Amino acid sequence: MKESIGNNIQHYRKQRGFSREELAEALNVSKSAIEKVENGINLPSLENFITICELLDVPSDFILAGVNKKFEIAAYAHKWQQLSEMSDEDYEFFTASLDMFLSLFMNRKKKSDAANLKDDIA
Repeated sequence: MKESIGNNIQHYRKQRGFSREELAEALNVSKSAIEKVENGINLPSLENFITICELLDVPSDFILAGVNKKFEIAAYAHKWQQLSEMSDEDYEFFTASLDMFLSLFMNRKKKSDAANLKDDIA
Protein backbone atom coordinates (compact mmCIF):
# COMPACT_ATOMS: atom_id res chain seq x y z
CA MET A 1 0.00 0.00 0.00
CA LYS A 2 2.83 2.42 0.84
CA GLU A 3 4.37 1.76 -2.54
CA SER A 4 1.19 2.42 -4.54
CA ILE A 5 0.46 5.63 -2.61
CA GLY A 6 4.02 6.78 -3.25
CA ASN A 7 3.76 5.92 -6.94
CA ASN A 8 0.51 7.85 -7.22
CA ILE A 9 1.96 10.89 -5.48
CA GLN A 10 4.94 10.78 -7.83
CA HIS A 11 2.63 10.42 -10.86
CA TYR A 12 0.59 13.49 -9.97
CA ARG A 13 3.62 15.49 -8.83
CA LYS A 14 5.26 15.02 -12.21
CA GLN A 15 2.01 15.55 -14.09
CA ARG A 16 1.47 18.86 -12.31
CA GLY A 17 5.06 19.96 -12.98
CA PHE A 18 6.37 19.92 -9.40
CA SER A 19 9.91 18.84 -8.64
CA ARG A 20 10.65 16.86 -5.49
CA GLU A 21 12.43 19.92 -4.15
CA GLU A 22 9.39 22.15 -4.71
CA LEU A 23 7.05 19.70 -3.03
CA ALA A 24 9.46 19.25 -0.12
CA GLU A 25 9.74 23.02 0.32
CA ALA A 26 5.95 23.45 0.27
CA LEU A 27 5.59 20.75 2.95
CA ASN A 28 8.57 22.00 4.95
CA VAL A 29 10.25 18.58 4.75
CA SER A 30 13.46 17.36 3.14
CA LYS A 31 13.76 16.16 -0.43
CA SER A 32 14.77 12.74 0.95
CA ALA A 33 11.47 12.62 2.86
CA ILE A 34 9.62 13.01 -0.46
CA GLU A 35 11.85 10.35 -2.04
CA LYS A 36 11.05 7.92 0.79
CA VAL A 37 7.32 8.49 0.33
CA GLU A 38 7.50 8.10 -3.45
CA ASN A 39 9.61 4.94 -3.10
CA GLY A 40 7.11 3.39 -0.68
CA ILE A 41 9.41 3.45 2.35
CA ASN A 42 7.31 5.92 4.38
CA LEU A 43 3.84 7.38 4.30
CA PRO A 44 3.24 11.13 4.65
CA SER A 45 1.62 12.39 7.83
CA LEU A 46 -2.10 13.01 7.55
CA GLU A 47 -1.48 16.76 7.55
CA ASN A 48 1.09 16.46 4.75
CA PHE A 49 -1.15 14.07 2.81
CA ILE A 50 -3.97 16.63 2.83
CA THR A 51 -1.54 19.36 1.78
CA ILE A 52 -0.18 17.19 -1.05
CA CYS A 53 -3.71 16.63 -2.34
CA GLU A 54 -4.39 20.37 -2.21
CA LEU A 55 -1.09 21.38 -3.82
CA LEU A 56 -1.43 18.85 -6.63
CA ASP A 57 -5.16 19.55 -6.99
CA VAL A 58 -5.93 15.82 -6.74
CA PRO A 59 -8.75 14.18 -4.78
CA SER A 60 -7.38 12.02 -1.98
CA ASP A 61 -9.04 8.89 -3.34
CA PHE A 62 -7.01 9.22 -6.56
CA ILE A 63 -3.84 8.94 -4.52
CA LEU A 64 -5.16 6.23 -2.21
CA ALA A 65 -6.93 4.08 -4.80
CA GLY A 66 -4.78 4.70 -7.81
CA VAL A 67 -4.96 6.46 -11.12
CA ASN A 68 -8.31 6.00 -12.82
CA LYS A 69 -8.25 7.63 -16.24
CA LYS A 70 -12.03 8.11 -16.47
CA PHE A 71 -12.19 9.86 -13.12
CA GLU A 72 -8.99 11.75 -13.80
CA ILE A 73 -10.54 13.25 -16.93
CA ALA A 74 -13.52 14.40 -14.87
CA ALA A 75 -11.14 16.06 -12.41
CA TYR A 76 -9.98 18.36 -15.21
CA ALA A 77 -13.43 19.92 -15.56
CA HIS A 78 -11.99 23.24 -14.36
CA LYS A 79 -9.82 23.28 -17.48
CA TRP A 80 -12.95 23.70 -19.60
CA GLN A 81 -13.47 27.05 -17.89
CA GLN A 82 -10.12 28.15 -19.25
CA LEU A 83 -11.25 27.23 -22.76
CA SER A 84 -14.28 29.46 -22.44
CA GLU A 85 -12.01 32.36 -21.51
CA MET A 86 -9.80 32.01 -24.60
CA SER A 87 -9.97 34.43 -27.47
CA ASP A 88 -11.66 33.07 -30.59
CA GLU A 89 -8.29 32.84 -32.34
CA ASP A 90 -6.68 30.92 -29.46
CA TYR A 91 -9.69 28.61 -29.19
CA GLU A 92 -9.54 27.78 -32.91
CA PHE A 93 -5.81 27.07 -32.65
CA PHE A 94 -6.34 24.89 -29.58
CA THR A 95 -9.16 22.83 -31.10
CA ALA A 96 -7.26 22.38 -34.40
CA SER A 97 -4.19 21.21 -32.46
CA LEU A 98 -6.29 18.82 -30.41
CA ASP A 99 -7.96 17.41 -33.53
CA MET A 100 -4.55 16.88 -35.14
CA PHE A 101 -3.19 15.17 -32.01
CA LEU A 102 -6.19 12.85 -31.73
CA SER A 103 -5.96 11.96 -35.41
CA LEU A 104 -2.26 11.11 -35.11
CA PHE A 105 -2.87 9.13 -31.93
CA MET A 106 -5.74 7.12 -33.41
CA ASN A 107 -3.75 6.37 -36.60
CA ARG A 108 -0.84 5.16 -34.48
CA LYS A 109 -3.19 2.95 -32.48
CA LYS A 110 -4.78 1.51 -35.65
CA LYS A 111 -1.33 0.66 -37.06
CA SER A 112 -0.34 -0.98 -33.79
CA ASP A 113 -3.60 -2.97 -33.67
CA ALA A 114 -3.12 -4.05 -37.29
CA ALA A 115 0.46 -5.18 -36.59
CA ASN A 116 -0.72 -7.18 -33.56
CA LEU A 117 -3.48 -8.81 -35.62
CA LYS A 118 -0.95 -9.70 -38.33
CA ASP A 119 1.30 -11.28 -35.69
CA ASP A 120 -1.65 -13.25 -34.31
CA ILE A 121 -2.51 -14.64 -37.76
CA ALA A 122 1.09 -15.59 -38.56
